[in-house]
Amino acid sequence: MMDIDFSAIITVTNYGRIQVDGSQSHNDTWQIEDREVIEWVKEQVNDLKQIKEGFITRKCLGKDFLDMLFVPIRYFENYFVFTFMCKKNGKLEQRDLRIAAFITEAIYENVMLDYEIVKERNYLQSIFDSTNSYIVTLDLNGTIIAANKNAGLLVGNQTALVGKGLGQLLSKDRYEQAKIIYQQVVFENRPVGGETEFVFGDGKKRYLSYTLSPMVDANKDVIGVVVLGVDVTKQKIYEKEIEQMRQYALLGEISAEVAHDIKNPLMGIRGCARLLQKKTEKQLSENYLSPIIQEVDRINQIVEQMLAYSKMTIDSSFKFVDVNALVDKCIDAVSFHKQFKQISIIKDYREELPFVEASDIRMQQAFMNILLNAIQAINDGGEIRIKTQRIYETDRIEVTIGDNGIGIDEREYGKIFDPFYTTKVRGTGLGLPIAKKVLDEIGGNISIQSKRGQGTMIKMEIPIGVKRNE
Repeated sequence: MMDIDFSAIITVTNYGRIQVDGSQSHNDTWQIEDREVIEWVKEQVNDLKQIKEGFITRKCLGKDFLDMLFVPIRYFENYFVFTFMCKKNGKLEQRDLRIAAFITEAIYENVMLDYEIVKERNYLQSIFDSTNSYIVTLDLNGTIIAANKNAGLLVGNQTALVGKGLGQLLSKDRYEQAKIIYQQVVFENRPVGGETEFVFGDGKKRYLSYTLSPMVDANKDVIGVVVLGVDVTKQKIYEKEIEQMRQYALLGEISAEVAHDIKNPLMGIRGCARLLQKKTEKQLSENYLSPIIQEVDRINQIVEQMLAYSKMTIDSSFKFVDVNALVDKCIDAVSFHKQFKQISIIKDYREELPFVEASDIRMQQAFMNILLNAIQAINDGGEIRIKTQRIYETDRIEVTIGDNGIGIDEREYGKIFDPFYTTKVRGTGLGLPIAKKVLDEIGGNISIQSKRGQGTMIKMEIPIGVKRNE
């Protein structure tokens, strides 16, 4: 082995800068400062640039002498690196130079290899963490051994995932389902995919499209499973909107047929019934003819709603609309309803709201439908609360209409705006879909909050100065 007092890695740039790294003293009685080494190196710079194989030189230190050994490591465009070793009052020989060159090369290669491995690992981890997908790796026991940063959102943070088993993260029912899929991937050595709802760490429910793929070693043996998840919540919303648009188009076709085949004959039936009323005794008229007229009127009302849903039959030009005045107009219009007298209307209007650009006819239809729903939801008297205000953050006017009626189940929220879906015995299922369509046309929004037995609140957001959809 070499007998030396000091060693270091030296970097010299083309601009004359010298840097000492990893310096280490091997003599407890003699300590060398980095600044001293830099001065010694400066004296040998020219030789270091020219001699590629390394060399030994001696320097006098008063009564003492210093043997210095230089071994080049790598020459780069703007700098070069070498190993420096020295021994005080002792001779370094060619044998020491060969040993130093061998050790230097081996150490440098290992350092560079480790650097490349770390660099590649960091690069892969960067890709791993940068993707918007949720990536989790599990071993054969179903324990998570790695997860990307985005996957941490599933439970709150990345650290909380690693080391956990599927049974700790999923409910009992979901775990049983996941275990079947997991075993299928492992034993059949093939990927399996699907879609599921998942409640994230922030408490929000989203739709995930997932793929479980086998992870194999060099011998093609399965050693684990990689789970790739993609958030498809927006896609699901778009699909629902497309389905609603398809239903809108279908209703347009149906309404045209209804108008031709039902509406005109209905008016004929009603006209005949009215004529018979005039020529029939009162008792007979009340028992038979009046119900006919009432039922014809009800059918005609349904037909009118269907027509209104697909195409307005009256003027629907856009103009500047006073929302407060429009709501009051709708309240006056529904005041004829037989249940209206038993209901208290509580108004909380924000004054001096800016006008909105919309069709007053269509907006009336939206408000009317919601008010009628609220009236029909109240059985034995109650109240309807109406509030208008400006939301400055989104530059919208918000109109809320709430009642203390029977309410609806939360599981029905997803269907409540679908055409023909109704919870009423004699409902058409078109009131809320019409309101939604009206607001969609001006870029607005409508949402519902309700609990069975505790009433319902409809919130509508109307843009100010919006460019309407043509």
